[in-house]
Amino acid sequence: MPALIKSPSLQTYASLKSAVRAEIVLGKDRAMRAVEREKVRTCWNIGKLILEYVLLNRKKGAYGQSVIVRLAKDLSISERELQYMVEFARTYSNLPPAADLSWSAYRELLAVNEPEKRKQLAREAVAGDWTRQKLRTEIKKVKTGSPIRAFGDDSVGSFGNDGDLKPGKPGVRRFEKWNGRFYYDLGFSTYFEINKKPTRKNPAAQDLYYYE
Repeated sequence: MPALIKSPSLQTYASLKSAVRAEIVLGKDRAMRAVEREKVRTCWNIGKLILEYVLLNRKKGAYGQSVIVRLAKDLSISERELQYMVEFARTYSNLPPAADLSWSAYRELLAVNEPEKRKQLAREAVAGDWTRQKLRTEIKKVKTGSPIRAFGDDSVGSFGNDGDLKPGKPGVRRFEKWNGRFYYDLGFSTYFEINKKPTRKNPAAQDLYYYE
């Protein structure tokens, strides 16, 4: 049997107790981070499932908001939380690295409509280990391209400054790809299937959100 290697830092009971206490704290922290990673994954998956269901059953009258209302009632989940999950899946076509940010942080970032600004804030939040309040503060400094957000957080505000309100261009809409098919995003979790891939790129945020 190999001899045990004695650690100089564990020569006394006090040092052992301190080391064990530190390991307990670290273990709890690892467990919390693991739970948060799974929460991010779960919320994205739920949002994706709802979007796919609406797209597949739209001809049967399965519109986004009515589905959310029904799910919220049947599963005892708030409508607001489900709306965030849907917007999360719409904003991130691929599951973002769950180890980077918490679900609450991703919720805050949904208030930023411009992808590059959102990515930049996410990178800075990870690098600086920002708190949720710090992230909120930085988001408030960012002027988004569109004054309207489908599921904005009240702490950030659902609309931009009154002086920034401008309508988009009539008939302009972005498109999404799901299961190999293309759909126009008509807003409010409503989609219209198109036969082929659009020839143009998705429009700029400031050209969207014009409703007759």
